[in-house]
Amino acid sequence: ERQLQPCTSHKHAPQCITCLYSQSSDTCRFQEIRFFCQNKDGKIIGFFFQEDRDPETLSIDWPENWNVTLSATHIQELKKTAVGALLPILRAELAHITNCDFIPIYRPRETQVRATCDGCMTSIFVCSWMCRCCCQEVCNECFEDLKELVSERPGDTSHDTIDDFVPVTRFTKSELENTVQDMCVLLGHESVGDSGLPTALINSEVMYSHGEAETSTMEPPSHEIRRFSAEDLTEDIFRPLWAKGDPLLVTDVGARFKVPWNPCYFIDTYGSQRCEVIECQQGRTRDTTVREFFEQFGSNHEREECWKLKDWPPSSDFEMEFPQLFQDFNAAVPMPNYVRRDGVLNLASHFPLNTIVPDLGPKMYNAYANLTDRDSKGTTQLHMDMSDALNIMTYASLDSENKDGRAVWDLFRAQDSNKIRRFLRAKFPKNSGDPIHGQEVYLDDNARRDLWTEHGVKSYRVYQTPGDAIFIPAGCVHQVRNLSDCIKVAIDFVSPENIKQCEKLTQEFRQENTRIPWKEDVLQLRTMMWFAWLSCCRQEKLAASRK
Repeated sequence: ERQLQPCTSHKHAPQCITCLYSQSSDTCRFQEIRFFCQNKDGKIIGFFFQEDRDPETLSIDWPENWNVTLSATHIQELKKTAVGALLPILRAELAHITNCDFIPIYRPRETQVRATCDGCMTSIFVCSWMCRCCCQEVCNECFEDLKELVSERPGDTSHDTIDDFVPVTRFTKSELENTVQDMCVLLGHESVGDSGLPTALINSEVMYSHGEAETSTMEPPSHEIRRFSAEDLTEDIFRPLWAKGDPLLVTDVGARFKVPWNPCYFIDTYGSQRCEVIECQQGRTRDTTVREFFEQFGSNHEREECWKLKDWPPSSDFEMEFPQLFQDFNAAVPMPNYVRRDGVLNLASHFPLNTIVPDLGPKMYNAYANLTDRDSKGTTQLHMDMSDALNIMTYASLDSENKDGRAVWDLFRAQDSNKIRRFLRAKFPKNSGDPIHGQEVYLDDNARRDLWTEHGVKSYRVYQTPGDAIFIPAGCVHQVRNLSDCIKVAIDFVSPENIKQCEKLTQEFRQENTRIPWKEDVLQLRTMMWFAWLSCCRQEKLAASRK
């Protein structure tokens, strides 16, 4: 008999960790995958799990529409990107279920919960192991760590033994074999570079040199960011520059907005909403209203604290919460094929609509001025994002000298991140964990000068004004300090060019989670790539059937 109810309905059977600890945010782990053996009296005398079987026809609500027509060219590019990222790990999964001493357990891919490793909170896609007694599931890396821990503590029976863990898969063997074959056929003789992009595209990059930005004699040197007006930046210009992994600045985006994204609008429209704000220097939080927060805009000379309303709305979907702003944002963004949720070149746009879709925004970042550079923690401390991002400033009050408001950004090249880590560990030895992902540091002018002198690393120093949009590649370390009260809106996206960086960051975040519980892998990069592959294959078949 298959278990169709949660473990709590079967009191004489081993309980999964979800039912055992009443984790309401998760579903019963054993439900639908465990089978009971019963005697003639109906008493449970044992259990087993189903092995490889034909894939179930899951009710998947695939996206059907994008910002523009999903062309055959788009489909081929996205499929080749998926192949570069997925082919090695799908081969590893095939070995995982065929070259093992245990018969693997098959479980359907989850749609209502996000499958994550119980050890490091990284999303699970392939090569995982499950405990038959409690249904705890761990990634292969955590399983290897567990084996090492058990070998160091022989005779410890306080936990499930390593022998209780068996390989688990969300693929059938035939599905894996057919997909690997299809991917190899797609590649043919075309080599794929490390980024997952076809070599032909990588070699077509236009190389640009970066001069020195104009800086005062007091500031350390910086790179000069490439600047374009919103009207002049085309996809043909953008793509080779973006493939280099450097940030870009787009001006005159503000003219595209129809809604006034200013304090008066938010006071009039959402003033009664409750919200939580955080003080940027000390990390204190307090509850307030949208009206109270925005009414203080423009009075920076009267206050000493720097309060920030970040990630707004914090949990609800931006489109549902602010439909007018969402439509206005979609119509205004530069490079919509990349940036929009439904952008044809945004790999996240292929996530099924009835699954746990990553919340990539938009989100608003509203904060008061932070007037002190020395010993400041900035408005947003040094960090890097897990995916690509676009940040647009929609409003800034006059600064303390009644000049046009702005925010100052420092953006560092992804290839300089390890040098920055070495510098931070030496300069701030008391900080634990990854000095970038810990988000505990803001580099003032003196620190940036030391970074340049000691390691030859300089930032792109950018002064963002209303209407300016900054493209931030995945893996690009950056920090921000508002020089006046600012309203910004940002969105994350996943471009074909930066899959390698996203994968690297996923592993770095995993390492941070093994030290302390930090953050869940909400991006689900490999699952995203798999859905993009399936979605594109589906669209390809639909197009062929219409001919």
